[in-house]
Amino acid sequence: MFRIKCLGPLSVLDDDGQPVAGAAAQPRRLAILALLARAGDRGLSREKVIGFLWPDSDEERARRLLSQAVYMLRRDLGSEDAIVGVRDLRIGSDILTSDVSEFEQAVAARDYDRAAAVYAGPFLDGFYLPGAAEFERWVEEERRSLEHDGEMVFDACASGAEARGDYATAVTWWRRLAARDPVNARVAVRLMRALAAAGDRHGAIRHAAIHQALVREELDLPADADVVRLADEIRVWMHGPAPTVATAAPANESPPISAPDVAVNAAPSVETPTAPRPAPSKRVPRLVALGTAAAVVATVGAWAVRGRMAVEAPVVVPSRVVVAPLENRTGNRTLDPVGSMVAEWITQGLLRTGLVQVVDPRTMLETAREAGPSRGDDYLRMLAERTGAGTVVSGTYFSEGDSLRFLMRITGAPSGEVRHTVDVVDAPLARPTAALEPLRQRVTGALAVLLDPRLNNWTARTTQPPTYEAYGEFLLGMQTFGPDYENSLRHFAKAARLDSTYWQAMLWAAMSYANLHRYRPADSLFRILDRNRA
Repeated sequence: MFRIKCLGPLSVLDDDGQPVAGAAAQPRRLAILALLARAGDRGLSREKVIGFLWPDSDEERARRLLSQAVYMLRRDLGSEDAIVGVRDLRIGSDILTSDVSEFEQAVAARDYDRAAAVYAGPFLDGFYLPGAAEFERWVEEERRSLEHDGEMVFDACASGAEARGDYATAVTWWRRLAARDPVNARVAVRLMRALAAAGDRHGAIRHAAIHQALVREELDLPADADVVRLADEIRVWMHGPAPTVATAAPANESPPISAPDVAVNAAPSVETPTAPRPAPSKRVPRLVALGTAAAVVATVGAWAVRGRMAVEAPVVVPSRVVVAPLENRTGNRTLDPVGSMVAEWITQGLLRTGLVQVVDPRTMLETAREAGPSRGDDYLRMLAERTGAGTVVSGTYFSEGDSLRFLMRITGAPSGEVRHTVDVVDAPLARPTAALEPLRQRVTGALAVLLDPRLNNWTARTTQPPTYEAYGEFLLGMQTFGPDYENSLRHFAKAARLDSTYWQAMLWAAMSYANLHRYRPADSLFRILDRNRA
């Protein structure tokens, strides 16, 4: 019996849980198995498989390639029944199982603990098939649908643990959700309540500080009022007996925390909304409505509507801006981080103006990574659709002698009309960060013409971009944050060592420490950040 593993990195495992080599490990044949695993008992027609995997081949050649791939898979998996059917193909359930089918069955049966155990990561995480744009679009849609289900499962597991009075387990689940969406205030409140109920008051207060710092530094917004009030309550309780749960809370509500010795003038209790806020988009980052006048307006990602999960499509707002990572056309892969660095720097600057709606940096980076490596019009249209942005800033950079040259353009979505082109900016190859501030100023000026003339009068506060090497380490830390806090901590700490003024690296290192329950190092980093802000 073999198992197709689709949740997390794609692979085929044998009875011992070891990856299978041969045809079953070849990318396009792996893609066939992923398509059939997701189709389940319904199966998938040969025409659809060909359309996903060989869209540019003539019909006869494509059919021959598919037949050869199916033959090789059956041979290496040791049975003609590994893939069954003639016109419609299906995996043979006696030979192959899949984690994605098991996850879907567990969700349908409301066996959330089993579903959570199966959900090992995003659908086909890190899997890429060159020259198969339709397949990549299908992967992104399925990934969003399954991620939505996964977040619902984690929420249900956390609420179920709270109802049983098992707050240590509830903390584990809320931490997983908080790692996926660190600036979600609802999740922050639920995690803080679970930590306090489990007796870890210090951890609850520290998470509030982490959440407030992230909202302030990433979005340049005030902290959520519910998070602040709950942190104040818990500080009062720090001098009384451990908080206890008076009654089991319903599955969709936070457990009430009683504090017998709380002073009469203690802050009123926080009511956690029973209806969750809009679910964020993939990992990949994360769209959160923070409800203030200067807030970044966020939208729900365009995941596919499947079965009982009905999700509204994002509303496109013409004045909402997303800055896409620039395309590297230098031919030098070591310069890949430059594109993300430029996009994040421009995004941070626009956020601080408070004059336009901007997709926040983490959401931008994660959504761009999910949209795939292409940088054509389809990619930009997809990026706009998934963020609800009506204005897209994109660009390319290439080398000319010892210099980097940047060309930016501002387009309207969904038409793709180029509304403005930003002049080329030069920077030394050895110091690409020299281009950051000039690019930000020119893009801001162009957007002033298109969106809000007050941008022309806005002056950025004095900021210093990180060194290029430090930013590269920071990106590696962001990629592993959540599933592997130890690894992300190593990258964030190295980024901070490479650039002692890089506050973002220190902030995310503090978050990693706190999620590893190492509160004293986290406290030290927050004191350094506070001194730097003073």
